[in-house]
This record gives sequence, structure tokens and C-alpha cells, in this order.
Amino acid sequence: MTCTNLIFDLDGTLIEPKAGITRAVVYALRHYGIEISESDYDSLTPFIGPPLTESFARYYGFDQITAIEAVEKYREYYSVTGLFECTVYPGIPELLSML
Repeated sequence: MTCTNLIFDLDGTLIEPKAGITRAVVYALRHYGIEISESDYDSLTPFIGPPLTESFARYYGFDQITAIEAVEKYREYYSVTGLFECTVYPGIPELLSML
């Protein structure tokens, strides 16, 4: 079999996005007076994957409008800093080079 095109998902497949995503959630929550200690950032991993509005509503009881605003705050951080706070999984550069 010969493949001419391959498609990869970035987050969770090629890179580990946890640090940037959880820090962006912390940034958004801080806007609402909710403080998360750095040692508790792992508790925010359920935010990775599902829609953010649903996660803010489910885990912090935000109504729809507040959840949408929280996503806007999240994006303030993530779009400037958080997207760079990731690491490439071991072996991925070599895999891509081989392909």
C-alpha cells in the first residue's frame, strides 16, 4: 500500500497540549475570582477535548453566557501564550521525517 497523503490530529497525537490548555483555563477562572493552585492544574485535564463552554458549565456551574465569556478569557491567554506551551511527543519528529 502506498500513501500519498496523511492527516494527523495535532493536540494529543503529535503534541502534548496540557500545559497551555490548563494555564488558559486558570487564566479564565481567575477572571471570575476562582483561584487554582499550580499543584491542582491536573484537575483541569477534563477540559482537554470537550467543548470549553460545556466544561465551564459542568465543572464550575457557569450559565451559558458566563461560559461563553470564560471561553473568550481563555482565548486571550491561549492565543498569545498557551498555544506555545506544548511539547512534541518523543519520536514524532523522527516519525514525520521518515514518512
